[in-house]
Order: sequence, then structure tokens, then C-alpha cells
Amino acid sequence: MPPKKEETPENALARARVKRDNVLNSIKSIHATALAARADADRVPSLIIHADDLNEYVEQFQRQQDVIINALIDLNRVAEFDQDDRPMIASLESMRLEIKTVVASVVPVSASEIKSSSSSSIASAPQQFVPLPKIQLPSFNGSLLEWRSFRDIYVSLVHDNTGIGDAERFHYLLSCLSGDALAVVKAIPLSANNYALAWEALSVRFDNKRLLASAHLDKLFAFKPITHQSLPALTSFINTFKENVAIIKALGVNDLSSFLLFHMGSRVLDPTTIQLFESNASNSTIPTFDELLNFVQQRCRILENVKNSTKQDITVKPHDKSKAQSHKTFVPKKSVFAATSSTSTKSKSRGCLSCDKTDHNIYQCPKFNEMSVDKRRNVVLSRKLCFACMSPSHMLDTCSSKGGCRSCSSKRHHTLLHREQNRTSTTDNTTPNITSISQPTTSSGGSSSLVGAACTNSTVVLGTAIVHIIDAWKRVQCVRVLLDSGSQISAVTSDCAARLGFSKRRYKSDIVGLAQNPVSHVQGVTSCQFSSRFKSDYLFPSVELVILKQITAAMPSTRLPIAVRQQYQHLRLADDNFDIPSRIDVLFGADILPSLIRPHAGVEQHPGLPSALDTQLGWIIFGSFSTPSKSPPVTLTTAIAPPSIGDLLQKFWLVEEPAALTSPTTEDQWCEEYFTKSTSRDSTGRFCVALPFRHLFANTAQQQDTPRHEDRAFQHIFWRDSPTDDLVEFQLCTVTYGLNCAPYLAIRCLHELDRQDGHRFPLAKDVLTRAAYVDDIVIGAEAEALLLRRKEDIVGLLRSGACMLSKWTSNSTIVLESVSTDDRVLSISFDPREEHSIKVLGLHWDPNTDKFAYHTSLNHMSSTKRQVLSVIARLFDPIGALGPMLLWAKYFMQRLWCDKLGWDDPMSPELQSMWQQFCTELPLVFDLNLPRHIDVVCHQDVQLLGFADASIKGYAAVVYLRFINAAGDISVKFITCKTKVAPLKSAAANESLSIPRLELCGALLLAQTLHHVQCVLSTEVSISRLRAWSDSSVVLSWLTVDPKQFKIFVTNRVAKIHQLLPGCVWNYVSTHDNPADPASRGLMPKLMLSSSIYWNGPEFLRLPEDQWPQSKFIPLAPEQLPEIRPNVTMTLAVNVYPSSLEFIDRFSSLARMLQ
Repeated sequence: MPPKKEETPENALARARVKRDNVLNSIKSIHATALAARADADRVPSLIIHADDLNEYVEQFQRQQDVIINALIDLNRVAEFDQDDRPMIASLESMRLEIKTVVASVVPVSASEIKSSSSSSIASAPQQFVPLPKIQLPSFNGSLLEWRSFRDIYVSLVHDNTGIGDAERFHYLLSCLSGDALAVVKAIPLSANNYALAWEALSVRFDNKRLLASAHLDKLFAFKPITHQSLPALTSFINTFKENVAIIKALGVNDLSSFLLFHMGSRVLDPTTIQLFESNASNSTIPTFDELLNFVQQRCRILENVKNSTKQDITVKPHDKSKAQSHKTFVPKKSVFAATSSTSTKSKSRGCLSCDKTDHNIYQCPKFNEMSVDKRRNVVLSRKLCFACMSPSHMLDTCSSKGGCRSCSSKRHHTLLHREQNRTSTTDNTTPNITSISQPTTSSGGSSSLVGAACTNSTVVLGTAIVHIIDAWKRVQCVRVLLDSGSQISAVTSDCAARLGFSKRRYKSDIVGLAQNPVSHVQGVTSCQFSSRFKSDYLFPSVELVILKQITAAMPSTRLPIAVRQQYQHLRLADDNFDIPSRIDVLFGADILPSLIRPHAGVEQHPGLPSALDTQLGWIIFGSFSTPSKSPPVTLTTAIAPPSIGDLLQKFWLVEEPAALTSPTTEDQWCEEYFTKSTSRDSTGRFCVALPFRHLFANTAQQQDTPRHEDRAFQHIFWRDSPTDDLVEFQLCTVTYGLNCAPYLAIRCLHELDRQDGHRFPLAKDVLTRAAYVDDIVIGAEAEALLLRRKEDIVGLLRSGACMLSKWTSNSTIVLESVSTDDRVLSISFDPREEHSIKVLGLHWDPNTDKFAYHTSLNHMSSTKRQVLSVIARLFDPIGALGPMLLWAKYFMQRLWCDKLGWDDPMSPELQSMWQQFCTELPLVFDLNLPRHIDVVCHQDVQLLGFADASIKGYAAVVYLRFINAAGDISVKFITCKTKVAPLKSAAANESLSIPRLELCGALLLAQTLHHVQCVLSTEVSISRLRAWSDSSVVLSWLTVDPKQFKIFVTNRVAKIHQLLPGCVWNYVSTHDNPADPASRGLMPKLMLSSSIYWNGPEFLRLPEDQWPQSKFIPLAPEQLPEIRPNVTMTLAVNVYPSSLEFIDRFSSLARMLQ
């Protein structure tokens, strides 16, 4: 064999570099496995196996590097090593260090322990390790049949895996769910603390033994019968029955036959009975057939007892049958009547209902056909049959028969009940026109409805008029108005409001009609101005119109006789077509009608005809007149029902929509214009105002000249010093306290005084508009000298309007000494706590300490809902410091509401114990003192901070001020807190809110509070930064993406938050550091007072910003967020037809085309 040729240095260099690169790629592979194991615990075993080879690869790498160095020395290319090969060493060391760090963090034992453990296992088990295939996580879409298999595999792989955190478990859980199962936990925010809550919700929803057993039993019943013998069919039978029977037994169904009978029995029972049984059954136990049988027997006894008790008073003996029937027959004798129809009365579904024979129907009965028409009608009435088809199963209003009377083609009565038109009687006038006037009422024996009608041989005409209304585009429109003094409101139809372009507002009162029937479909309220068609240049004051879908039918119901028009044709009628049935657009009720009647209005009356009344709209025709036939009744009486105290209480826990920008109403603008025109000042500077009457019409101009003397005539009182003296009539020269317009005029005069004379007193400018509440003024200054000058300016400003200030108080002795003793406030109280305090805007202020306090009387009261509301109503908190306690009180009131207790019913022992504890701790609040003044002058940086949170009880917002002085010292001061109770669950207009929705409501409440505080403090404090925190990752994610892709609930609130706080920075805060958390859950008084985080804010606020906790919040992708609006794809197909003039293009000239 020839000798081996010696390798050249060039070849040795190339070979060594190739080997080194291969070794380096292997180390890179181990490095990638280590990085994956840091995020995925399933990759840890693979990392441990490959980490053992790391040292060997490092040694191989070093050997090849030595060969490379020798070859480069031989080739005299040493400089090439520093440029191409030395960087490889740095890369290797970096990867080796990171691999060892990951191994040390994910593997709890040392390398030596791993090595010894692996060697010992090899010694004890000589067989080689065989890697098993990776188990995929199961998926679950909400099918009950798949729940147990999913639960067992998931619990084994994820739930019981101690190497996985709750946050990772939650992530794995969401990746496994879809459909109905995902909907159960989708609304729960993704966090470690919420994993247990999500798993519990999923288990409660699907881990129902009863439903699981029934589902598997239904699968057995759904097995299709085998028609032909075949191996697949029989195999399917064995597999289906063995699998489902085994699962049913595993669920704890020991007596399979009893459960099978129960399942079969429950499928044939009526829904009411099975619902009552399920309400008493437990989800954790499997019911038996004996339990179902016993329950049904108990129901039979209950129904039998109820049946006997309800029929005891109406039992008819056989021999008294004819007498009873004659007693039940009702023959109306008057034109106004009422009859009752009961659906629980038994009647034969077949056979004659006149002679009680079963071989023919009532319309085939010879005896019935021999009767007169009046007697037939009486039989139909007494038997409660339909007038159209004479069926006992329904009445005329719900009859679906398409037939009718063959004599007159009317659908309102049967041919056998037809009477000639010239035969009129009281019975005929009333029978076919039965109009429901009350809602059905339910009783134990069935449902019954009260029906009635008012039909006479006369027709009633209501007055109508044509008026001009100015629409939204300042154009004049003609509308037809109905004048009805029996209505307490005025209304407009929705079609008319839309035609006029009127904007509508929410209408909060209830409207009821005749017999207290509620008027539904109220679409809001609007305002308008109108004028007479004879005098369009004069506009009546603005009126409020309730928007209804329909006011009434055409008025009048039928055309009036020509004699009515002939009698009144000489008058200037408000409606030229008053006698022709036409549509009604607007209703003017008693709130407007009196002001339309002229003083000493003329009235024309003629026997047998309606009357004519002179109004500012023209003469209206109204009243009754005799007619030879009946006319249908029309009733327009409506009333406004003020909301009850119960309805007002519900506002505590109703969710509020984001408030829209309010614009002044037409009536507000009219009041402002009237005040400006009619107000003057006398020689002393006193304001002389005119009372803004609602119906000030033609004499407004005269009042503008001498308004004060004109309005004094409306303010007369009677007075006497003793009962023995004569009454003396006085005329008041000032606005009477208690008038509706008094508060408006008082405040408006103060604002006008500031506008006119405020420039003369610079230190008092804007005080009356910003620091005055009705007749109280609260103001301060940084120094006593400045405060004295401001006091003098305020006194001078008010003196210019002939107003004198009294009841002065101050925490400055110098200021008080400048005020006479008679003008100082005198506080006399027998309560030691109030000895040195003065009431200011509902609070108690101690001038000595310059602090606010809460004082209220609390006597021992019985524990009823009325007394609870009385105590809660006394807790007046204008500052907002008692937010957590007030939320607890409101939530407690909500619980009483849910228990449906009467106002004076005693509470349950549990609720009574909670309330007694609250009342016992409430006096502790009286010791709470809040500083009136916060010094901001010596601070260089002032930040406005807010926190929001929500719970199932409610949501809250807490606001603080953070100060940094020149020395870098940081302080945090509590400003205010706002809370609101979570809305109740209801299937009506207010559906239940999920936790993310409540958190969003809390964020909106915080935005509104921060915006208000910022506006108030902006004139006094220079705020450098605005920050907000929330512990909801879903809400913070909603605020970072485009809100248009979410449902309208989220879109509106996110847009409102951005509108209120455009430059605010929203951050994530943990629940532990969130001061709004205790406020959102509600606290007893003692716990509220001891809550340090609520009063002082979280600890990190007192640290420099670079030492604040680093937020780990990562916004969720839009597809991972709840409340995503579903995408709707619309396809439009457009057919383009050729123009009908296309043939013209085929001719070069008109002459050729004509040929």
C-alpha cells in the first residue's frame, strides 16, 4: 500500500474550520432549546438531555481552534485569526453562559445530582429510554358529552401541573375552549388571580351530573333502529351502548332502571310541573323515579285543593241548572255597561251551545234559529261566544274568521245576528262595539279581562284647529291640532315631529290614560313655537310636546251633518274642515288650552248642535249633538303620573349612558331673552324683575315698560297679628320665596350683577359665578391682607346691587374684627361636637382647626326599608370622602329591593345584623376631620392622579393630588371619591353587565371626575400632568385601539373617555395597589376610616417616578378582546341597462336617422 500523503497546511485549515463550524451549529441548537425552555416548560426535559453534551462540544470547538492557529502560523497568516476566527470564541462563550443560566433557573437540582440520578436509573433499568409522542391539549366547544374527557385530560396535563403558573394555565385554558365554553370565561380578564374564577365558572356550567347523565341517555334514545343485520351496525350498537352506559354509571347512577324511568317520565310532563320539580332538585345528585312520582302526587293534591276552594261558591246543583243559567244571562239595559269574560270557564268544544245537544252546532240549532235576533244576541252574550263565528274559544277582537254577515258584509257579526238598520235598540248600540279599557288581571282560576264601552245615541265632537308651527329649518308648517281639556299633557305624533325636524329629549315621567292604562311607546319630548293662522307674526311661547306614535284616530270619526256647518259658517273658524274626518298631528291639553281662550270669550250654543267657543286660534266647534245611530267612543283623557319613590331609588343602580352635550331648550332661551328685556335697576341699584309667566302673550311689551308694578298685582297676601284682628291685604314688593321662578331670578341677578359691575371690583370678579351657592359665598386667600381687600370688594359689589351680606365667619381674627358683631354668624348647639363648628354647605367647619367634619343625628330606629332609606338620605357628602361607606349603604338598599320587602316589613336576621353593625359604627365617622385648605404655593410640580376599579357590587373613582417641592419632597393629598352601585340583572332594558363592562363604567366615572376637578382647579393650580390607573387589562386594551370595532356600549364610553381626557396617560396598577378597590367593594364605617391606601393613596406615589413599579401590562390584540362587533358583509349587485338613446350613435346625421 502506498504511503499516505501528508496534508498541506492549506487543506488542514479548511478542514478545521468546517469541523469547528459544525460544532458551533450544534451549540447554537442547544442555545435555541434553552431559550424555548424558558418560555415553555414542556421543553425542559429536552434541554436537560442536550445540556450534557455542551462540555464535549466546547472541547471539540477548542481543538479545532488550535488546529486553525497552527495552520495559520505555518502559512504566515496569523493576522487572519483575529479578523475571522477570534469572534467565534466570544459568540461561543456568550451562548454557553446563557445556556447554563437557563438550566440553573428551570432545573431545581444541580448538574451532579442530575448526573447521579441518571446513572442510577440506568443501572436499575438497563433498557434504553424511548421518547413518547407529545400529547396534544384537548379542545372543548361546550358539548356536554365531551366535558368529562376534556376535564380529565386538561386537569392531568395543565391544572395539576405544579411547574406551570396560573397565568399560563389561564392561557392554555383559553386556547382549548371554543363556542359556548369560551363564552363562559371570555369576559373574565386574563390574569393569574382570575384563573381559579374561570375554572370554577366552567366547572359550575358543565360539571352537572344530572345534565351529563341525561345527555348520554338521550344519545341512547337517539340511536337509530337497525333495519338490516350488518357487522358495522351491530358494532356501532355495542360501542354506543357500552360507552354511554359506562359513563352514566361512572357519574354515580347506581340504579339505572330508576333513572331511566325518571328520564322517560320527565319527557312527558308539562313544562310547568317539570320546572317546579327542577327548582327543588340539586345539580350534584341524580334524581330517581320515586322522587318524581312523589312530587307529581303532591302537585295533584295542591291542584285539587285549589280547585275545590275556587269552585265552592259557584257550584250549581243539577235541579237548579235552568235557574243558574237564567241568572248568568246578562241583558244590558243601559248604554254604558261592563261585562267579564273568563277563559277558565269550561265550555264544550263541540255541539250546540244553546240546547246542549251534541249532534249539531249552534248555527244549525232549530231552537236557536226560531229565536228573534235580540234573543240570539242575548244567548251569544250570556254564553260568551264570538259575534262573528259564535265560537266559545275566543272573542270578536281575536277572531280569525274570514267570513262575515251575508246580509251587510260586516265582519263584526254573524248572519244570524244581523238586524235591519231601521231597528235600533240599546242592545244593538252596545254589543258589537266592546272596547277593552283595562289590562287583563290574573287569578288562580285563570285569566279574566274587564271590557266595557260607552256608546249613546249622540256624537261628541272635540275642538280642532289649524296652527302654524316653525320647523327646524325656520319654515312655517300647517298642522292640525286637537284641543282636549281632559289631558294633562300636550303631545305630537312621531310622524309630525319627524316631518318638522324636531329634536327629541328623554321623557322621564309615566303617562296613563283612562282606567289607569299606561301609554306605551313614548318616544321622548320636544319643544316648539306656534302661531295662529290668522296672525302669523305673533309667536306663542314655547310648549313642551310629548312624542307619541299615534294620538287618536281621525277626528271626527264620521262626517258631521251639514246643519252644523250651516249654523256656524258666519264665524272665523279655527279649522275650516272641522266637520270632515282628518288626521290629528298635535294635541293641546289642559296645560296650554286655558291660555288660548280669550278673556270673556264668547260662546254660541244651539239646541241639538255642538257649541262654538272663541279662542286666540279662532272659533272651535265642540260638544255633543243627537244622532239617529250610535258613534264609536273616543277617549283622550291622559294624566302624568309622577315617578314613585321606588322608581327613584332604582336610579342608584341603573347604568348611565355617556352624557351628551346639552344645549339650552327653547323655553330656556325664551326665559333668558325675557329676563334681558324686562329686567332693569332702580336708583339704588336694586334689580327690578318681571315674573316669567308661562302665558305672557300680547302684554309682554307693556310689562317691559313697567314690569315691577305690573307683577306686584300677582303677589298679594293676607295678614293679621292675632286671630281677633281683621285680615289686612298686603302687596309684596319683592319676589315671593317659594315661587318656581324665585331661584332662577335670584341666581340670574347675581350673575348679571357680576357682569355689569364686576370690573369695578377686581378681587370680587367671578366670585358670584364661581364661589356662590344660592345665597352662600365661600372664598379664601393666601394672606390675611389679601383676604381683607377681597372682602371689601365683595361687599362693594353686592352693595352696588342693594344686597347686604351677613352671617360672616372666618378662621382669621383680623377678618372677623372687621365685621360688626351683629353681622357675624351665631352658632348655638347643645351638641358638644358642634360647639365650635359652623354649618357650611351641609358640612360642619371648625374655624379653629380649619377642618371639615360630618355631623348628623342618628336615633334608634326599627330595621325597615323606610328607616334604612331615612338614614342613608341623611348622609350628605359634597366632598366625596365617604365613597366606600356610601357604596355599602346603597348596595344594602339594593339588596332590600331585591328581597321585595315592603316599606315597613321587617328585614331578615342576616340583613338586620348587618344594618345594626353599620348603625353602630356610623358615629365613628363624626370624628373624621378633613383639611379645608391644601397649600400648593410652595410646590413646583402638581400632578392630578386618578384610580378606577369595579366589582360585582359597583364601581368607583378616586382622585389625588401629588406635590413635589423644591427640595424634592413628595406628598399626596386625597381630593374626592365617586362611587356608583352596579346595575341589577334584568332581562328588560337594563341587561346585566359583565366585569369588563363595569370596569369600563368605572374608567368613564374616573374620566368625568378628573375632568371636573381639572376644570375647577385650573384657575387656582397649574397642573403639570394628568395620570389615570386601572387594574383591568381589558379596559386598558380598549383604550389603545380604535373603538369603532367594538359594540356600541364600549364604543360610546371609550370615545367619551378620550373626549374628556385627551392628553391623559392610562397605566396599569395591581389590585393590591389600587386605592379604588376598597371603594368599589364598599366598606363599613370602621374599615373605611382605617383604610390607609384609600386616604393616602398607594405607597409608590411617594417615590420618584423612576422607582415606580414597572408595569408588565401588554395590550391585548383586538381579536382577543370581548365586545367585538360582528362583521357584516353586504354585496350589492348593480344592473346597468343601456340607454334608450343608444341607437342614435348608429347614424351619421339627423336626415339619415329620420329616413
